[in-house]
Amino acid sequence: MHKYRLISKKGEGTFSEVLKAQSIKSGKHVAIKCMKNHFDSIDQVNNLREIQALRRLAGHPNIIKLHEVIALALRNVLPMRRGNVVSICCVAAVWYWTSALWAAVTKDILSQLPGPIYPSTSIWLTFLPQALSYFLVQIFAWLAGLNLFEGTCVSSKSGLSMGIWQLAGAAYFFGQLFTVAALALDAPSIIFVVKAIEPLSTALLAVPLLKQSFNLRLFMAILVACTGIMITAWAAHGGMERAHQSHVYLAMALGMLANVGFSSRACVAKRALAFESSEPLEAYGKLTLAATQSGSVLLLLWLLLGHAVLGDAAVDGVLRHLLTRPGPWFVASFTYFLYQSASILLLSCFLVETHALLVALKHVFVVVLASLMTGAVLNSEMVAGLAIVCAGVAWYLAGGKPEKDAVLPCKMPAEDLTVPWALVALVITVVAIGTVMPMWRV
Repeated sequence: MHKYRLISKKGEGTFSEVLKAQSIKSGKHVAIKCMKNHFDSIDQVNNLREIQALRRLAGHPNIIKLHEVIALALRNVLPMRRGNVVSICCVAAVWYWTSALWAAVTKDILSQLPGPIYPSTSIWLTFLPQALSYFLVQIFAWLAGLNLFEGTCVSSKSGLSMGIWQLAGAAYFFGQLFTVAALALDAPSIIFVVKAIEPLSTALLAVPLLKQSFNLRLFMAILVACTGIMITAWAAHGGMERAHQSHVYLAMALGMLANVGFSSRACVAKRALAFESSEPLEAYGKLTLAATQSGSVLLLLWLLLGHAVLGDAAVDGVLRHLLTRPGPWFVASFTYFLYQSASILLLSCFLVETHALLVALKHVFVVVLASLMTGAVLNSEMVAGLAIVCAGVAWYLAGGKPEKDAVLPCKMPAEDLTVPWALVALVITVVAIGTVMPMWRV
């Protein structure tokens, strides 16, 4: 056990004893100073929750000199060793590769379908991977002793409203739904031209929602990176035998709605993570559960009302296609699980704006790999776009100190855990548009 000294009290104690001794509830001023010799290496920190707990106390008015603890912890504990860096790189590689593979396989499924699947091809291609993801993450959560229903289906002990996770889950599901619908209308290279703007919307939403200061260098770096991504995407246009020119603008509009969904998910989920200090598995599980609930409601609604609105009821269409080509559906579902879980894991390790920059890099790989998988070639224009992206990333990394806030932002009191009504209205609008989307037969 690590020792901490109480400045205003005599003696020392373990971390748990110190937390009991500090009297936040009674309003007494307690100062905690970390004993420096217990932070010689990260090996001595067996539980990063200790560091998280210290960081959650940083903004409390009854704590003085706690910045010494935070500075010492960030300087001596949080910098990652080589093994941790390798792990993060491996997770990022899985994220990038499975994202591109999912886009290519999903486009292949859509191109092989003779017609729309009742009630909506996009709903099935979103819901089935989501359901498989929930099934898998529930198994892992059960093995880890985590309760995914707390905070999503029943009240949370932390006081976090169920509406927070439900809001993030709805944004999650409908963001993916719009991405699939856009892929049904055009090539992956065109869709990810629009999705390249997602890091910008995420970084901008993080300013009012997460109360983070505006970082001009990061904003400009993302802007430069997105410019390179757009050049790469347009140069990589191909991989589609028939161009649906009449659907281009609709596909771009759906891509923008997908950006709103995923940006909202990232910010709301990060805010919930800061309040509950959830493990990445628990956070991904709750998001997946909430998203699956949203998808189930949407699917049941259209299965019940679709006959009257759409005029057909061929519910067995999806079963016939699943039995005919089970391989692509399984690959699409499993790669979806892998790349979404990797994304949430990295979101819990970095600030939301840095995660947005990683998203920008991911789009480069998706554009290039998905286009190559669907028939495009790597040309000089694509290489130029990649060079611009790398320049934007290098610009951000070259300025200022590297990010040390590697776990979670400071925990907020319950009264501060409010989502702006503008964001709530935005998510509701996205949900409303997604609910009527089957009428477009995509």
